[in-house]
Amino acid sequence: EYNIAVEALNRPPDFDQKKDSIVRVEAHRLRKRLKDYYLSEGAGRNLRIEIPSGSYAPVFVRNREPEPVPAPAPALPGRPTVWWPSLAAIAAVAMVLAGLAAWQGRNSAPAAAPGVEQSAAPATLSEVRIRCGAATPFTDLRGNVWISDHFYEGGRAVQRRVEEVQGVLGPELFSGYRIGSFRYAIPLKPGVYELTLYFSEPSVNAVTDRLFDVRVNGAGILTEFDILAEAGATDAALVKTWRDIEPGEDGILRLEFADRRAGALLNAIMLTPGAPGRLRPIRLAAREQPYTDSAGRLFMEDQHFFSGKLAKRIEGISGTDDPELYRGERFGHFSYVIPVPPDSTYTAVMHFAETWFGGTGGGGPGSRT
Repeated sequence: EYNIAVEALNRPPDFDQKKDSIVRVEAHRLRKRLKDYYLSEGAGRNLRIEIPSGSYAPVFVRNREPEPVPAPAPALPGRPTVWWPSLAAIAAVAMVLAGLAAWQGRNSAPAAAPGVEQSAAPATLSEVRIRCGAATPFTDLRGNVWISDHFYEGGRAVQRRVEEVQGVLGPELFSGYRIGSFRYAIPLKPGVYELTLYFSEPSVNAVTDRLFDVRVNGAGILTEFDILAEAGATDAALVKTWRDIEPGEDGILRLEFADRRAGALLNAIMLTPGAPGRLRPIRLAAREQPYTDSAGRLFMEDQHFFSGKLAKRIEGISGTDDPELYRGERFGHFSYVIPVPPDSTYTAVMHFAETWFGGTGGGGPGSRT
């Protein structure tokens, strides 16, 4: 990993892979691109390139045609065989992975102490927010109560002090987590729910090769999930959302977190009532407090952001019934990573107001592009 970072990605000789996950992030992106390619225009290729999880060395796999057998039995697919390519092919992939460095220095998973499944006061719930690993509840800026860790079995609770988590204004949901192999059995009222899971790889004793699976009522929703590779940094919020989630026939929603390497890790769980086939609107405002507009729509406080700076303006805002919505802004070079299910399309509405150039900051049209 060090060689790839220094020789191919122009990192300095004092590169620290515990603090900079650039190699893992780029390898994760490459794996996804290869997978997408062989599911689309590369589906007919006889040879495919795979980068196994936990390794930077490519594997070249050639697919054989199915071997026919006498009727009425169907044809059985041939087993993929590893094919060692020519030096030219190796060199081509070496350019992509910068040397095909072997991944070493794995960290062992922490020991998991037996958990005690807890119960909340209501027999069934219509809305659930859980702070995993936490011993106390927490009320967020919108008045929502996040209960202490409940309904779990297995794993162990960890609490830590954290001053800042990228992507959120406050770190409260990420000050504790459950780690190991564990499950949750949450009693819910009948209906359709949206499920949101919160993850963050802690910077203290960070694990660079954590992999685990997540299942809902036995069905997989995340496989070989790597928090650090997707978030891109430690102490960065990574949020995942699914729609059309329902409890089982017994009224229990079962979430399973199965360790593959270094222990599954989860910071928080949220279940809110949903609508079949749809995701509820997500509204964000670049401000420190939530805001309800003149139409009664709630805009959440700023979150899911990376980089940039938050500012509040006092200049008058015209052309709107909700000038307060435009007094907050995030400026600079920044991005938003908003958690939505990937198998749908969405309408994005953005609100802008220039409160600096042409006024306090001087200048005018063309000053900001």
